[in-house]
Amino acid sequence: MYDVLQHRSSLGKAGCDMAIIRPVSHLQRKIGELTKLAKETGEPIYLSKNGTEHLVLMDADAFAELQKRAEKSESKND
Repeated sequence: MYDVLQHRSSLGKAGCDMAIIRPVSHLQRKIGELTKLAKETGEPIYLSKNGTEHLVLMDADAFAELQKRAEKSESKND
C-alpha cells in the first residue's frame, strides 16, 4: 500500500529497521497518536500522499540532535 523505505537510524529509541509511514490524512485526524509515536520512537514519521512521500514529522528533541550531528559533520568537512 505504501512505498516503504528501509533505513537504520542511530537517533531512534526503538531501533526500527522499517520507516514509519502513515497517510497525510492522519495528520488531521490523529495528531495525538502521531505525536505520541514520534516522541516514543524518536524516529521520523513519513506522511504519504497518494502513495508517495509528502511530509516528515519528527520529535523536536530528535530533530535538534540531528541538527547537532549535521553541524558537527559540516565542521569536520571544513
